[in-house]
Amino acid sequence: QPSIPATPSGPPDYLISVNKVWFVSLTLSLIVAFYSLAMQQWLRYIPVSLDTPVREAIRLRQYRRKGWTKWYANNVISLLSLLLQAAVALFVIGLIILLRNTNKSLSAPVEGLSIAWLAIFVFASLAPLFDPSCPYKSALSSLMPVWSIALSISASLVFMILFIINILLDFLPQRQFLAPTAKRIARFT
Repeated sequence: QPSIPATPSGPPDYLISVNKVWFVSLTLSLIVAFYSLAMQQWLRYIPVSLDTPVREAIRLRQYRRKGWTKWYANNVISLLSLLLQAAVALFVIGLIILLRNTNKSLSAPVEGLSIAWLAIFVFASLAPLFDPSCPYKSALSSLMPVWSIALSISASLVFMILFIINILLDFLPQRQFLAPTAKRIARFT
């Protein structure tokens, strides 16, 4: 009896990767939405009513402000924005993985826009560290101490260079020649 050749069953590996990344992105987005609604409810109890005497209103406001600081509410709000940014980044990464495997002609413009988006975001996040009057302050820029500027810039540049090399490997005919070079570079990062 002739044997039937084994055929791979199930979806391709890249689809599993895309689904993982997109489900993490969706989960992060839902977590941010949930806690944003909770934070909005908590903020409704902060204002003091207009009919409260001034001295009591000042005391109540200061009491609530101390509680706000004690329970790190500002940090929670900053964390929510960072989680939402991470969710968007993961979604874009999943989109790039999907397009690279299904439609290479559409993949290149999406990757180019993603690199531009990343570069603008890194610039906007680092700018307040160089100029305190810069209005682009964010949770990310406030978390980075001044000594980490060089590390952040160099890591971002290495990421962008490796990303560009990866794009070139997909589209250049000399792929066999460039692949070992890219692997050697990737080992050092």
